[in-house]
Amino acid sequence: MEANNNPEFAEVKEKLRLSETKIDELEAENKKLREEIAALRAADEKSNEFAEASGVLWKRKRSGGYESVPYCPTCKSTLADYSGSLLCLKCNWQAPIKSFEAPKVYHDLFG
Repeated sequence: MEANNNPEFAEVKEKLRLSETKIDELEAENKKLREEIAALRAADEKSNEFAEASGVLWKRKRSGGYESVPYCPTCKSTLADYSGSLLCLKCNWQAPIKSFEAPKVYHDLFG
């Protein structure tokens, strides 16, 4: 009896074809999910890049701890001391704390 005329062979062949199709679909889904996970991890790292306190942001260092320079919560640029006020030179945002208060806020938070 020839294999091509055998109904059992045809059934196995069809199951193999369906399995290969399913494998292709799962591999594509797996790739998509891995890309989504990578994007979410990157977004999570970015969202954890700063801590907010006293209306300004403090940037985390890769080595641990925080930078002592406050950042703008609007555009995430460093703030500049302008006549005692903390200003963002990029977007003109003004911090709710004065420049002389920043070191105390930093010390109270991060010691």
